[in-house]
Amino acid sequence: MTTAPAVSLSLAPHPELEPAPAGVPTGDLLGMLARHAQTLLAADQVWVFVCMQAGDATDSLALAASSPPGGERVPEAREAAATTLRGHGSRFRRVSFDESGISAIPIHFDGSAAGAIAAAWSPGHSLTERKTDVLRELAVLSAPILAARAQAATRDAGAAPVAGATGYGPALVAVVKDFDQLPALEDTRARVLRALARRHSATGEAIALIETDPGLVAAVLRAANSDLPRGRKRIVGVPAAVETIGPDGIVELVSDWPTFRLLSRSSWPVQTLTMHANATRFAADVVARAIGSTLRHELRAMALLHDIGKLVLARAWKAYPQRLNASLAAPEHRVAIERRLLGLDHAALGALLIERWGLPKGLATAVENHHGEQAHEPSTIVRLADMLAHHMHGHPIDEQSIVRVARAAGLDQPALRRILFDLPRSRGGRRADPSPLTPMQTKVLRLMAEGKKFKAIASDLGLSESTIRSHAHTMYARLGIVDRAQAVLLGVERGWI
Repeated sequence: MTTAPAVSLSLAPHPELEPAPAGVPTGDLLGMLARHAQTLLAADQVWVFVCMQAGDATDSLALAASSPPGGERVPEAREAAATTLRGHGSRFRRVSFDESGISAIPIHFDGSAAGAIAAAWSPGHSLTERKTDVLRELAVLSAPILAARAQAATRDAGAAPVAGATGYGPALVAVVKDFDQLPALEDTRARVLRALARRHSATGEAIALIETDPGLVAAVLRAANSDLPRGRKRIVGVPAAVETIGPDGIVELVSDWPTFRLLSRSSWPVQTLTMHANATRFAADVVARAIGSTLRHELRAMALLHDIGKLVLARAWKAYPQRLNASLAAPEHRVAIERRLLGLDHAALGALLIERWGLPKGLATAVENHHGEQAHEPSTIVRLADMLAHHMHGHPIDEQSIVRVARAAGLDQPALRRILFDLPRSRGGRRADPSPLTPMQTKVLRLMAEGKKFKAIASDLGLSESTIRSHAHTMYARLGIVDRAQAVLLGVERGWI
């Protein structure tokens, strides 16, 4: 017996979304959706097929995307996809599972077959309800995109266009494809350039400024990861990115980066994003310190970029900021509304953007799961920080959810209550922590913060350069860090300098 899908997503194009321009490429987005689905399904491979002509014959299905690409089992997957299309109407999405270990689900759009999705697992796999829901949701998200692709193909061949190929799917594809740069706050960019223009570049100050701006974080991480040698670990933290690019490279990159101005009506969505991103970054710092996490800079980048998918939705649907105002519902409820109205939530869109920009997978995973229940430490901390930030803004949060997420992050209820009490009161000024440094190490650290090299510091203090290096490396070991940039940031954070 056929059953209705468990996910509640609207297949009809949303009336307030602007249609996408003609000819928008869709392969990249389908590929990213397939990769995310493969991760969620823990599948060996996922294929997305598009119907290039009417009917359910195997040869009418073309491979639109797969993760990983291609594979020897494409013919088996295509046959499973064609089989599941036969005899199934557009009202339900029935998942079939055959002895070869391949599951398939039909995709319909506006009453017509648009394609099918197939997934393969190793022997011993069972098709759980959760995996079935993931396949159904992928089918829903892929439907308008495949319809647009089939329409383009049939138009080129002189056939009649596929009905209903406009709407949220192509509109979101268009925005993702065009969203190449996240603007930075004009004032922040100016201060970064001033810090690096000094005779002794204040790299530590520049890093601290960059770590307050989502646009600049995205810019430096993209640049740092773009030329990494093969096999080298991807860069998630800003200090490592700045070290890789160098001060001159940062100046060149930042000078040409697009900006927005505060109090400009046209830039209100990105202003709102920046304010909430900074509140989340601050909360992530507090949580990381409370649980002893060593991922401080990585968490800052994740916190600053966790909501960039909202800018995609705001560009595709002009009424989005008003219809889904944060003051109206808890974050989890607003995400459910996004999925119901638009077919895709801001967390998934943010992850797609990050992956498209070539940023590390761990960053995309944290953004994608910051409203999920996955026990993944960075995602859990960012999710908790997001809730704490909404609490600071006076927005509603679900009490049971924040207690559960805090417990998953390693905080019991008394610790969570202390953070909730202290957080709004601790943003107004810097409270110095007891310093573990000697007076001489503190002097060296202050001069480092001014951007001075070891030779200049030695001259100022009347010591040899080797003595200054010895003080610095002893300080690094004591603080559990590896370089001067991290030392300066930590000193500023803790109020030691």
